Amino acid sequence: MNFIDQALVTTYLRTRDETAFRLLYSRHAQALWNMAMKLAAGNNSQAEEMVQDTWLRTIIGLSSFEWKSSLRTWMIKILINRWREMNRKKSEVPLEESHMQSHAHTIKINDPQPLMALLPEGYRTVLLLHDLEGYKHEEIARMLDIAPGTSKSQLHQARRAFRNLIQKENI
Repeated sequence: MNFIDQALVTTYLRTRDETAFRLLYSRHAQALWNMAMKLAAGNNSQAEEMVQDTWLRTIIGLSSFEWKSSLRTWMIKILINRWREMNRKKSEVPLEESHMQSHAHTIKINDPQPLMALLPEGYRTVLLLHDLEGYKHEEIARMLDIAPGTSKSQLHQARRAFRNLIQKENI
């Protein structure tokens, strides 16, 4: 538990102090933005919408936050849930070989985001959280409401699928 976050949240909830909120915002905004950009595969407008909705939902639910995880972990969970909601609204088109080939020219070895965007949602999310963001399986399990073993299995499958994509794209 982060005592700074807890003190800021307590102060904000008790007095609605703008300074406490600004400090919370400055502590977590960049991490939320970075995660949103990765989930949205670089789509600025989608990332902005996800981050704004995450802050709104955070403020609304802050009084019921139980501190079973870090505040940032909880906020990332909210962000991921918002991303899932946005994806459910889109019409899901199956990944086809032609779709992968059309993206081949944009994929660079030092930028895994376009290639990761081709992975199924569950694989992409766990791979992103674990390998790129450094979260542990227990934290990922709390964020995604899954068992830690499921997180480990998803990561294993995601890495395999990612390697296969790299081989198909001849990177």
